[in-house]
Amino acid sequence: MAETTKNKVKYGLENVYYAKLTGETYAIPVPIEGAVSISLKASGDTAPVYADNVEYFSFETNNGYDGSIEFVLIPDDFKTDILGEVVDKNGVTSESSDAKVSEFALLFQFKGDLAEKRHVLYRCKCTRPNIESETVKEKTENKNESLDIKCRPVISGVLKHQIKANVSNTAEQKAIYDAWFTKVYDGTVIASE
Repeated sequence: MAETTKNKVKYGLENVYYAKLTGETYAIPVPIEGAVSISLKASGDTAPVYADNVEYFSFETNNGYDGSIEFVLIPDDFKTDILGEVVDKNGVTSESSDAKVSEFALLFQFKGDLAEKRHVLYRCKCTRPNIESETVKEKTENKNESLDIKCRPVISGVLKHQIKANVSNTAEQKAIYDAWFTKVYDGTVIASE
């Protein structure tokens, strides 16, 4: 029997991971420490069709989400894996004007009053972060780094048209929940009984 306890509130972004998308295959998720916030707005539109002097039908498009994710510091691994920066033979990291940004899955978790819910956004693409800092004054302040991010529907394969998924920490979903950050969920994981 399914558990009937549900969260009344959510808070606390944590356990943020990314998994690079190559073709239709996601790499093993890699953790990104220092997540501060995520804010995504729905992207899409409603187009009404009028007939007989009423709204007869409406077409709705779901284009995913647009927004940003903020970190204390974006790690160099993310910049090379996803943003296309390269490390030369001398260990110097550089950004090229013709670098190709890769798509990726974004995995994360919110806390709740009763259970923690885990999420995945499947087909994400982001912009390069701004470069910002300030001189030290009376007190030192960190300048967080943020990425503008777009999450779109998957084009083909097992996840075709999927945008996101989430799982709750319940007894029925324990196997999926426990494996959430080890492999991008594609519906093929079967929970053990």
